[in-house]
Amino acid sequence: MANKLKNQNLDASTSLVRKNEQKRKRYTKQLFFEEQVRTGAVVGGKIKFADFAQRWFTGCPESRLRARTVARYKELINRVNSELGHMPLDRIRPTHLLEFYRHLECAEPKNATYQCTCDLKEKAPFA
Repeated sequence: MANKLKNQNLDASTSLVRKNEQKRKRYTKQLFFEEQVRTGAVVGGKIKFADFAQRWFTGCPESRLRARTVARYKELINRVNSELGHMPLDRIRPTHLLEFYRHLECAEPKNATYQCTCDLKEKAPFA
């Protein structure tokens, strides 16, 4: 009889520990999500890629990237926006990116004044 009560108490305390651990994990996830929203890492799906990119550039990427990298991104953003800028972020699919890559290989990119001056297949490390 004493063993049975001891096992029940042990089961109850184990269950309580599990519940507290689950609550702690949920709370931690919620805090992480709130921090992402506050810093702009998570945005609503209605935002267009061009608006998101502009927001990202104003979010001080220099603190995370070298200045040269940020400058290069700023050179390239018009080319990317010409293909994807009008699209909401949650609508961009892998097929859109593949089409964009295909247009990069073309001599005359769609709706842009930039042109690819090299053969990307030769430059790719996996080709």
